[in-house]
Amino acid sequence: MARIKDWMEDLKMLSMMECPDCEGDGVVAVEIAKPQSFSRDVGEIYEEIRNCELCSGSGEVERDDEDF
Repeated sequence: MARIKDWMEDLKMLSMMECPDCEGDGVVAVEIAKPQSFSRDVGEIYEEIRNCELCSGSGEVERDDEDF
């Protein structure tokens, strides 16, 4: 049974690759424009750290057939 489990884990490792959006970190910096006030629309752009949408924060995505 241990050999089968090891084999399955190896297959899982081969089928996964590092996320191209977050480079395996699981988080990305997103730019958000925030206005200065309600009467003035000029503001600044801030960066927020969010979970990567492509890999859902895991840092890995499943390989396509093209990636092999």
